[in-house]
Amino acid sequence: MFISGLKWEAYFFGAIILIALSTLYSPIASAEKSLADPKVDSVLTGNQFLIITPDADSGERLREILQELYGAEVVIKAMEDYTPFIDESAFDAFVYYGSHYSQLPAQGFIDDMERTRKPVLWINYHGWLLNKKHLGSKGITIHDRHDDSYVEIEMKGVFSLSSTDTTLIKSKPENVIYSLRAPSGKKIPGAVHIDNYTFVAYSPRLDIFAPDFKPFLMAIRTAFEYTPAPAPARVDKISLNYQERILTGRKDTFRTGVHLPVYIASSEGSLLGYEHDKWHENLLRIKQSGAEWVNLVRTFYQTDAHSSDIQQDEKLTPRLDTLENIIHDAHELGLMVQIHLAMNLKRRKPNDWHGMISPDNKQQWWDAYQKLVLEMAEFSKRNEVEALIIGTEYVSMEQDEKYWRELIGKLRKQTKFPGMLGYGANYNSLDISWADELDFLGISAYWPLSENRDPDLQTLNQSWSLINKKLAYLLDKQPSLRIEFTEVGYASQPYSSVLPFSWKPHKGKVQSFTEQLQCYRSLLKFLEGAPKIKGVHIFASTAADDDPDSIGYTPFGKPAERVVNQIMQIR
Repeated sequence: MFISGLKWEAYFFGAIILIALSTLYSPIASAEKSLADPKVDSVLTGNQFLIITPDADSGERLREILQELYGAEVVIKAMEDYTPFIDESAFDAFVYYGSHYSQLPAQGFIDDMERTRKPVLWINYHGWLLNKKHLGSKGITIHDRHDDSYVEIEMKGVFSLSSTDTTLIKSKPENVIYSLRAPSGKKIPGAVHIDNYTFVAYSPRLDIFAPDFKPFLMAIRTAFEYTPAPAPARVDKISLNYQERILTGRKDTFRTGVHLPVYIASSEGSLLGYEHDKWHENLLRIKQSGAEWVNLVRTFYQTDAHSSDIQQDEKLTPRLDTLENIIHDAHELGLMVQIHLAMNLKRRKPNDWHGMISPDNKQQWWDAYQKLVLEMAEFSKRNEVEALIIGTEYVSMEQDEKYWRELIGKLRKQTKFPGMLGYGANYNSLDISWADELDFLGISAYWPLSENRDPDLQTLNQSWSLINKKLAYLLDKQPSLRIEFTEVGYASQPYSSVLPFSWKPHKGKVQSFTEQLQCYRSLLKFLEGAPKIKGVHIFASTAADDDPDSIGYTPFGKPAERVVNQIMQIR
């Protein structure tokens, strides 16, 4: 238990025993329960923290907390002992505890903290010395003004706070971890987080039995569950030949990949295309996540749900030379390539989507679709693409067994495409009678996991238990079927667990890293205990990977990134 690892010299031994027994479910116990896993399996585990503070007692207590939570090596230094650049390079995370207003941090330390991409927890004074433009660009403002009238903390409940000199912070609401409240009802941010920075506006009592310890624990975990983008690393060109790579994919017990959505034809004007020079960093990021595959979606279009025409949109369907650039670059980086073929509607009524396609002239539709798929198979073979998904979420068309079997036969015999063939089924339409013709049945795994925003892990895990029963029923019917999650992800917005399939699960433009993180944690736990799921492909790496204000699906540059990295290493 957490309490046993903290050795407060200031407490009398007998008092500790009595208090510990009487407060088994007191602030620290309930804090750990509400914050999911007690010892967080952080990216920082086993690495080095540096604490800078003039207060030796507070530094020592912080050291004990960090060691207990993260198993990390923690070094405490006075400001005069800090060595600019060298210490920033040597340590993996930083805590600055400005407990004395008159003892200023050195300029070299300030410069390092402005530049670093590593996690920084900054407590109480002197945050205003960081470059104003630097902080302003991150959506927060720290003032050199103070107030000691705030006596309560508000964070899913109210906790009492000893009167303390509080630094005034302004912040976007979505960056506030918790608030401080005065008797008058006035509220200000008590702790805020953006990018790799977490600021606590006051000096917390470093006492596990104090009412204000639970919120402070949230600030600590928010700070050190942040995962900075990995530094570029050298990667080698894929070493196996084409046939060997395909064989590796077929034998792999758990394929892992990340989507790189290709939603426009090329670089034109203000649009960002997916040319080699634009998206090399994304491919590198995918490789460094531990993924083995990159997933490229090529979308075709028809006029509406009932039309029989299928066409390439000159602005939206990626050109083949664009795809060639990505495929070549991916292979150079050691990634294998999976291409998804998808359909979209140019005109749609409310609630229409591509799962509702029902062409007036079915034969005409299938003739056009087969032609496009066969052309993509020839292209894929020429460019040594290792896997091809021949359709994505065509719910209303999946009963056309005759046409699907005919198409798969032509792919095998006419084009002689040697790679893996799959189909991407929607999570609520898994009864694919012709799936026995495929190398794998993919699932767009966007099952709703809760009914309310910000669910706890227990709720999410229970949902996955029910989903697992559905998958077990599917495998009972088709025991030889290889199942993969060929698309799964969660937007960094509230209600992403309720509407995982929605780009806008929340009506406002509100960022929420917490719900995205919890969804990925639950997915990790499920996959660890689901050996019959033979692959997972995360949606997605996008232009917003490095954007701290991103509310989209990308997990990169967000707390969920570290969990994605763990998913890639499951088995």
